Amino acid sequence: MRKAVDFKALEPGVDQRIREAGFKASFMSDAKWRKCLLALDESVPDLMAVWKLVGSEPQAYSLPDPDYLGDRYLTGYWMRACYFKEIEWVEFPREIKKRGMEQIPAANLKQDILPVRGVLEAIGQFELEETDNGLKLYAYK
Repeated sequence: MRKAVDFKALEPGVDQRIREAGFKASFMSDAKWRKCLLALDESVPDLMAVWKLVGSEPQAYSLPDPDYLGDRYLTGYWMRACYFKEIEWVEFPREIKKRGMEQIPAANLKQDILPVRGVLEAIGQFELEETDNGLKLYAYK
């Protein structure tokens, strides 16, 4: 049986990591993350993304199922449960290179990210950046 996450106990550490990171600007709220993730789930199913949490290395995962979206956090999802405010950025790559198979082109996942920009621009203002491999959505800079 999976142990319940005590978010109240985790929050001071999360806030400390965010302060220590020294970001100059914040672009996302909990409500904005929910709106964004729900719209992408509905419009661009099976989308893969590279997630960067504050104080962690980027990792590739799918978007969360809407059932995992709380008001302020993601539960029971991929790496671990986390607050929305822990998300530093999310990149939607044109190509995902599977760990350990980077040199095997046929093993890599290609995806059309053009609809991602359209969905995001239709629902609000977001801090977006075109990268060499895709589109990055920033929560902090």
